Amino acid sequence: RLARTENVEVAHIGKAYLETVTVLANTIEGRDPYTHGHVSRVVSYARALAVAIGWKEEHLRILEVGALLHDIGKIVVPDQILNKPGPLSDEEWILMKQHPAAGAKILQEISHLRDALPYIYSHHEHWDGSGYPQRLSGKNIPIEGRLLTLADVYDALTTKRPYHPARPKEEVISFLQYYAGKHFDPELVPVFIQVLRRQAA
Repeated sequence: RLARTENVEVAHIGKAYLETVTVLANTIEGRDPYTHGHVSRVVSYARALAVAIGWKEEHLRILEVGALLHDIGKIVVPDQILNKPGPLSDEEWILMKQHPAAGAKILQEISHLRDALPYIYSHHEHWDGSGYPQRLSGKNIPIEGRLLTLADVYDALTTKRPYHPARPKEEVISFLQYYAGKHFDPELVPVFIQVLRRQAA
């Protein structure tokens, strides 16, 4: 009975912890009306891809936290940049590119969130080394970042933003295929596309 009680308490703590992280993520997301629902969709896409490549439940729980908080660093980016309807200037891009490092710094101070750091810090790295903040390439990019960037980019392109309309899903799938081995992990892209097609069936 004691063991069962302890398990229930752990489950409650885990649920409360995830709910707190979700509230934090939604608060950050609320600064940009165009990204409403983005975080929850990214969690869904990323989790489905992770399941497809065989991740276990313990890794999926960390993934949920990382996906929920992947843009927490945007708290340092001014609203006028986040919501700008046109292209960013060079100076504005410099500020925008600070958000992965800023997010990682925030999480570094919270011991029970540190396992989610690779999602926050590396989800803008590109397979060919052209991403940021560290310009990592290939499998030097943590798998967490390689996985999350697919979910993040797919949702960003299929939903309306201040600087572009929502694109058709098949067009975005073609985009992912074209950039496999350039921006995206060429092994993960076909798996992700299979996941998307199953969801659409």
